[in-house]
Amino acid sequence: MVDELETAHIPEDERDKTVSLYYKMKSEAEKHNDRFYALEAIYSHSFSYGNFYPGFVNMSWSEFLACETLKGISQTTFQMMQTFCQRPNIETIGSEDEFLERNEHHARSGYSNPNGVEDFVNNMILWEEWHRRWYSCHQEQIDWDGVGDSWFPRPDLIIGILKRELIAELGHGIVESIDDSDVVNVFYDRVMRHKGNETEAYASKIGGEVCLCNYYVFEQELSTIERQYAKSLRQIFSIINKHGMTQFISIDFAHGMFEFHDERGVHLGEYRFDGSYNSGAEASHSLHKIESWRRRYGR
Repeated sequence: MVDELETAHIPEDERDKTVSLYYKMKSEAEKHNDRFYALEAIYSHSFSYGNFYPGFVNMSWSEFLACETLKGISQTTFQMMQTFCQRPNIETIGSEDEFLERNEHHARSGYSNPNGVEDFVNNMILWEEWHRRWYSCHQEQIDWDGVGDSWFPRPDLIIGILKRELIAELGHGIVESIDDSDVVNVFYDRVMRHKGNETEAYASKIGGEVCLCNYYVFEQELSTIERQYAKSLRQIFSIINKHGMTQFISIDFAHGMFEFHDERGVHLGEYRFDGSYNSGAEASHSLHKIESWRRRYGR
């Protein structure tokens, strides 16, 4: 629910970034079919800079610059704010109780969170984390529409992670010239293959991040049982896939890749961090203690 659009409490040197990040988040959230709600009073509420309509909609740039609580905000962000006031794309509701009673994943949103409200979303980082927490606990609600396989519902985030790692090694200029379809190849050629003794720790870090941002859950108990059986490190994650079946990913620490397993723990092959195929299934790489884990922990 949108309920914090005041700018007065945002430090002047942070206003432009804070407000622009909010509108970028809102735009991205709408692409993912998130809905925004607000109390009807939001349209008549008088903020420090005036009300939405007709006040802010008709405000000129010179009037904007003269407003003390809008200082520091760029003209580009001002245009974002005016566009929002003209076409807010918000569903109005009668009361906060009506919002809280909706059987939906919900959070508060706005420019900033001066009161420290829990589950408050105002930028892409917080929005992604809010989604991750929810879908990790409600995997049956994950939106798999438009996803080519049943392993990763957010391939866009995987590309972002690999690009970030490439930028750290090669710089922005080179990475910007790499097509998304080739990012994983360059990542393994220019980053992973040079990790040497750091491969295990690095595979754990990046592989774990890829799994978690795709709503997998780290299976601590299963990892421990399999590690005790195999006498080697295990890091195992699970998810309910688009077919309603549980599947598992374990990290291949030797090669910096994933081992895919079906609901019975049967090894399906070795795959790179974007889910692209690397090598075939090997029975010795299967998870051997799935059934005992399920009996012990009621899974």
